[in-house]
Formats: sequence, structure tokens, C-alpha cells
Amino acid sequence: MTSTFRLTRAEFKKIFKRASVYIMALLLVVAVLVSVYLFKPLTTEDKTINYGADLTVENYYDTFFNKDLANSKKGIDTIFENAENMYNYYSNSSHRELKIEENYNDVILSMNELKSVTDPNLKTVKYNAFKANLQAFYDNFIDFKLLEQYPHIYYSTEFVADGQTSNYYLSTYSKNIQNLLEATKDTSKDADDIIQIYDTNKYENRLLLDKQNAINYIRPTLYSLALNITNAYNDFNVSYNSGGSSPALENMEKYRKQLLTNVTTFQTYFNKLVDNEDFPIVLINKVLKEDISSHIDIAIEALSAPVFNGTTRPMSDYANLKQNLDNNDTANYFTKMFADNTNNISQVRIKAPVTAEFSKVLKKVTTNQETIINNIKEKRTDESIKNIQKSITDYSLLAESYKTYMEDRTKLALSENYRSDVFTKLYGYNLKDFNIYEIQERITKNMYYIDNNIYENSFNQNFSLMQASNTEPNALDFMYFAMEICTVLIIVFAMMMMCNLITSETESGTIKLLLVRPYKRSKIITAKLLATIFFVLIFTLFSALISFAGGYFLYGLDLSNVLVIINSNTPVVMSPIVLMLINILSQILDILFYVLLAMMISIVFKNYAGSISFSLVLILITYTLNMLFGGAFWYSLLPGPNLHLFKYFGNAFVSVSDSMPVNILITPIQSTMSLWYSLLILASYSLVSIVVSYAVFNKRDF
Repeated sequence: MTSTFRLTRAEFKKIFKRASVYIMALLLVVAVLVSVYLFKPLTTEDKTINYGADLTVENYYDTFFNKDLANSKKGIDTIFENAENMYNYYSNSSHRELKIEENYNDVILSMNELKSVTDPNLKTVKYNAFKANLQAFYDNFIDFKLLEQYPHIYYSTEFVADGQTSNYYLSTYSKNIQNLLEATKDTSKDADDIIQIYDTNKYENRLLLDKQNAINYIRPTLYSLALNITNAYNDFNVSYNSGGSSPALENMEKYRKQLLTNVTTFQTYFNKLVDNEDFPIVLINKVLKEDISSHIDIAIEALSAPVFNGTTRPMSDYANLKQNLDNNDTANYFTKMFADNTNNISQVRIKAPVTAEFSKVLKKVTTNQETIINNIKEKRTDESIKNIQKSITDYSLLAESYKTYMEDRTKLALSENYRSDVFTKLYGYNLKDFNIYEIQERITKNMYYIDNNIYENSFNQNFSLMQASNTEPNALDFMYFAMEICTVLIIVFAMMMMCNLITSETESGTIKLLLVRPYKRSKIITAKLLATIFFVLIFTLFSALISFAGGYFLYGLDLSNVLVIINSNTPVVMSPIVLMLINILSQILDILFYVLLAMMISIVFKNYAGSISFSLVLILITYTLNMLFGGAFWYSLLPGPNLHLFKYFGNAFVSVSDSMPVNILITPIQSTMSLWYSLLILASYSLVSIVVSYAVFNKRDF
């Protein structure tokens, strides 16, 4: 150990004698001065509710409770109601699904029990139980009361159209249950007859299909509506083929109108499903959605052509219509798309554990609402507007947190059913830039707000290259920006220094003199590595001090706490000073990684020009790939996107701008990544660098 320190001290002396060390210090000063010119961050949005200047506390109170404004209680409550409506829909759907699952299982179980008994009295009891379970299954099958308030349920329940009661869904998909239920009500049939009917007609499989259609009722409804289009077209086609007589023309016109009505009905329902703004009802591939919409538009355009507005409609007009419909495959396209054996559209279903989680959050939100409203009422007598203004702002931010939580948690639940590359191609819920890590980080943050009834306005934002941590930048914001630039310079200098320490002795031949002395080769390498690390620490500390001094002089210091989300799932309230120290440690680790890489390269290449050239090319390639492939999975296996561990402390998704500096210096966190994943990747590459360096150096013949 003593010999290692002696060697390290000798390396220190060599380095201190070089002018490059002092030039580097000067370059860091210049980098900070340049940062003053480049530092133009966007300020964090001030979300304080402001009803205007020169208002009294009483004015604020009256405006909040009595005015019809987007930021008054009435407007903010709309956000709560929309989020609660989302919860109610998924909760009621989940409840209905569980009931139907339970009913189906009861029917199957009671039938199996009925088959197993021979005692006449017990058979009667089991038969009555089977009939009761079958009736309960049917009752819940047709029961949409909990969901009646939602528009897309319209065509799945009974309604009146053109003076007639219709039910697209039930008329097509409840026949199995209805037929079996009617058989049980036939007094001429006993339990053995029902068992025979059940087995002969394979009702267990039929009821399973009914259960699936009862739970996924949207696709069967679409298919029923599509079937109406096919049937109307077939009627039109029969009239067309009968010739051009007046009765045939009248029938063609009749069925043209019916076909137009059916296609329009399908369009209305389809649009309600895919374009619901409050919450996702279905997920469908974007390309498929556009294709379906295109077929609908073409059919409607052909069926409502201006030629059909006149009193005279020659056969040629209907011939053209038929040709257009056939070219568009209107007769069969929609039924093929939504047939029973296809799954082109996925009904959104949230599982019971998630809806139970929604329920707990809703209770907390309701309690927080009451607490904040009471605070607002209490502050009506305050002299300062700021107090009531903060409470009103808290009420608004609570609504925003609850809404965002519901949306994010729903996305996260849905993503579990799809591969990420498929999920982002689905239509209807802003999924294009879906990132599980980002979603989970935001969920954690909003849950902290809701759990503690403390909101965004109580904290500064995390550090970001392009955005200040508050409405005005402060010294630490500037320090973060300047140190990112300084770190790049330190990385380049450290790699050059490491390459020079090794290759200079190899090229000059002094390495042979060193090797004949009683020092192990491993200690020689260790000494050079420790000397480089020492200067890395010195330069990092120096850049931190001068950037902080420059930022403090220009912007002052704001020590408001920051809510830090560590590794997407651990919220910690932290002083910005502590957060900056973590950032500095992260930057030191980045530099050390490049130092180890340079050590390996210089030992392998043996000459300074080759080693430093290759090292600089690697840096350039890394930053270029960060910009081009930062979101690709294969790239996450390389060290580039796993550097800058500070992004796992809530820093990666702060910036409001997708600017080039952000993409180059701070790669996004992919859905598959985590703090431990990146540590493992970096540790693996670092270990390889160390092992290769020591192995090659120990065996090399100089």
C-alpha cells in the first residue's frame, strides 16, 4: 500500500508540472462565463390562482364560491367530477364483470351438482338452484343500470328508434340463455330433460361464449350494428336484381335510406367509442381506425349523393351506387371486422384491484377537498390575500393531481395487457409517447400530493437544463446548467490525462525503467488511476464552486425544498443543496467511467495519438447516439443512456423542451430501465475496462 501511495505521489508531481492542468482550470472559468450567456431557461409556470389586482380577501372568497369561472370552485369541481366519472365507469364495469363471472360459475357448478345426484328430493333442490342461478345470470346479462349514464351504452340496451323498440346487443347475444331459461320454465320438462338438453346442445360452451360477450359487450354491439348494414344491403341488392320497374325502384330507395341510416348509426356509435375525451372506452390500432372511418365515409358519401335528392331517380343512379358500395365492400367489411372470432377492437376493462385502489384515492381526495374548503372559509377573515389565495390554489392543484393520477394509473393498468411497441400504436388515449417509468414517476408524485395534502406550489421543481426550478431562476439552476458543460470538458481532459500518463512512458521507454524497480505492474496502473481520479475531484469541485459563485452573484439563492422521486417510486422531500450534491456525485461517476474506458484504450493502443483519437471518437459517438437512438431498447444495453444517474432522482422528465442539449446530455429513461439497471450496466462495462486494463498491462512485453 505504501508503494502505491509513493507511486501516486510521483504521478501527482508529474501532472502538476504540466501546463495543461492550468489551461484546464482556465477553460472551466471560461465555460462558466459562456454559460452566463447561454443560460436562458424557461421559468416554471406559476399556478397560483389570481382573480385580479386590487381585490380584497372578501372578493377572492366571493369569486371562488359564487362565480362561474374555470378557476372558481364551480369550474374546478368539473375536473373532480370528470375524474370521478372515470372512476365510476371503471368501477361499475368491474363490478358488473365480477357479478357475471360469479353467475356463470354458479350456473356451471349447480348443473354439475344436478348431474351428480340421484335422490329425487335432492335432485329437485339442485334443479331449483340451477334455475335460480340461470335466472340471475340472465338478469345480470341484460342489466346495464349502473352504466346507463354513459352514451356508448346506448346501443347495448333497449331504446326506441323510429317508433320501434330495438336492442342490437341482446337480440343477438342473449338467445342461448333465453332458450335454456325458457326450457326450464316448461312444466312438461323435468330435471333429466334439462340435463339432456344442456348436454346435447353443448350449453356449457354456449354459456361461456355468452359470458364473454356479456363482459366484452362493445364488440358484439358493433357486430350487431354491422350486421344491420349487411342485411340492409342484401335487401337493396335483391331489389336491384329484380329489374328497373317502379316497385323495384321504390324498394331500392327504401333500402338505400335504411342502409344510410344503419351506416350512420354505426358511425355515431363507433365515433363515441374511439373519440371519448373523458376516458378510454376502447383501444384500437390507429391504422385500423382510419381504415374503418374511411369505409364509413365512402359509404355515407355514396348513399347520400345529391342525385338522390331529386324526385326522379333512374336505374343508372342505383347502378352507380351499387358499384360504389361493392368497390367499398360495404356489404361485408364491417361484419368481417367485428365478427365473433376476431378481436380487432379491445374494450377497456380495469381489474378489480385497480378500481379498489381508485376507491381509496377518491376517499383521500374527498377528505382533502373538505379540509381545503374549510381552510378557505377560515381565511376569509385574514388580512393577507396570500393565505386564501394559497388555499384556493391548493384546491385547483388537488383537482389537477387527481385527474392526472386517474389518467396515468389507467394507462399503466392498460399497458399491462400489451407489449410497449403495440401499446403506443393504439388509438384513443394519447399513447404515442407512453413511457412506463415516466408514468410511474408521475403517479408517485401525485400520490404524495394527495396523501399529504401538500401540492406542487409548496416545492421547487427539480434541476433542468432548459427550465428554472421556480418562477425565477436561482444560483443552483445556473450551477446545474454550467456544471453540465464543465463536466463535458472534464471528461475530455480526464481521458487525455489518463491516456498521456500511460502512453507517454510507453512511447518514451521510461516504462522499462519503472518496471525494473520493485513495483508490481498492477500498482503502477493503480497509481496512475488514483492520480487521475484526484484531479477529476479537484476540477469537479472547482467547477462547482465557480459556477455556484457566478449563479449566486447573478440570481441569488432559493433554498425551497424539492420533492424528489427516486427511481420512479420513492418520494423524498429534499433540500436543493443535498440534491445538488447528489448531482455532483452523479457527474463524478460519469467522469470516472470515461477514465476507466480511457485507461483500457491507452493500454491496448500503446501510443498517445491512437488512444486519444479513439477516446474522443467514442465520446462523439456516444453523444450522437444519445440524440438519435435515445429511445431504442437496444441502445439501453450500451453505457451511453445509462450515464447521468441523476436522472433517476426525478430529473429526466422535467424539461418542457425537447431541445438538442437535453437529448445529447441527458438521455431519456426507457420503460425497461431503472436506477439498478443502469448501475448494473455501468458496473459491468467498468469491470470489463478494469479487467482488460490490468490483464493486458500485466502480460504485455515492453
